[in-house]
Amino acid sequence: MMLKRYRISNQSIRIAFLLFVFIGIFSKFLQANVLGQFYDGERILNDIIYDIKFTDRSYNVTEAFFGIFVKTFKIADIKIWAWLIGIIGGVAVLRWVKNYVKYIFTLDNFILFMLSFSLLEIYLFNVSKEIIQILFMIPTYSVLFDSRISDRKKLFSITTMMLFITLFFRRYYAIMFVIFCLMWMLFFCKAKKHRLKFAIPFLIILWIGLWSVKQLVPSIYYEVIGIRAMTNASYETVANTIIVDVITGTGPIEFLLNWSINTLRLLFPVELFAKGVFQCITGIYLILIDCIMVKEFIKCTKSSNSNLSILLCLMFSFIICSALFEPDFGSYVRHETMFYPAVQMILIKMKEKNPKGDVSI
Repeated sequence: MMLKRYRISNQSIRIAFLLFVFIGIFSKFLQANVLGQFYDGERILNDIIYDIKFTDRSYNVTEAFFGIFVKTFKIADIKIWAWLIGIIGGVAVLRWVKNYVKYIFTLDNFILFMLSFSLLEIYLFNVSKEIIQILFMIPTYSVLFDSRISDRKKLFSITTMMLFITLFFRRYYAIMFVIFCLMWMLFFCKAKKHRLKFAIPFLIILWIGLWSVKQLVPSIYYEVIGIRAMTNASYETVANTIIVDVITGTGPIEFLLNWSINTLRLLFPVELFAKGVFQCITGIYLILIDCIMVKEFIKCTKSSNSNLSILLCLMFSFIICSALFEPDFGSYVRHETMFYPAVQMILIKMKEKNPKGDVSI
């Protein structure tokens, strides 16, 4: 199918951005008055007000950041903060997207952007750990999106970002970093023609490593194996899209099989269609995005589009890492919103590769 490049009138841009503003307002209203979900926001505000500290460094960093504004402006209402952050975040996204408006104005990208913008307002733009995390990631995004910067510098930027977040915010980024490095070596480094020679021994070593840890240090092994059961225990009464392992058992093979199956479930969450209207829409969005990424990933393994390859490795390393411990699909979508800039840039770079035809609107 021929993709088209659009010459866009100023009137069309104004109408589209008014539509985006309406979607943002509607999504925030939906969150505050229908869904009534603010996730960790209420807990964070309460901890700030009553000066409660926890051992979880991500909560402590988030509470220290928002505590400055809560104490300065004397606002302790979660809904007011949700609207304020939603307005600031929405304006920032629309200003950024304006630079790529010609790519947004294709039907597929337009629909996906509207869905993405709605999810950002519902999940990301709140008093949350995610908003802090994306602030850490913005410098890395600015490097990744600059085509003038070499691959080596981009990889260094991602390494620095992941290690920084691991040390000061969320430890699971260490796992994500390892997965990112393995994916890059397997599919996109100069020796990718030998990836099967590398992949098979790696899987064998991984299995032997898990088996050895089980025999030598069983407490650590069962802590890793039981990470999903542990996180699910605190979510099973509040989440209706909880992710439960399909295969029972605590052996290395069962663990790796469940990890693989859960990765596929996150990539293609068809089970959400039976959970309700909102979950159904979310499921359609995830499947559309993930199908595009899988398709582009396969293409990139056969070409030399390194800019797109790095973004795709970043996204898939997050998805594979999430399959290890995310307790439910809602948490997964909320965390994935931090990678919205990467998703949008993947879609934009796809259009840049196919600038055929001109249409005036």
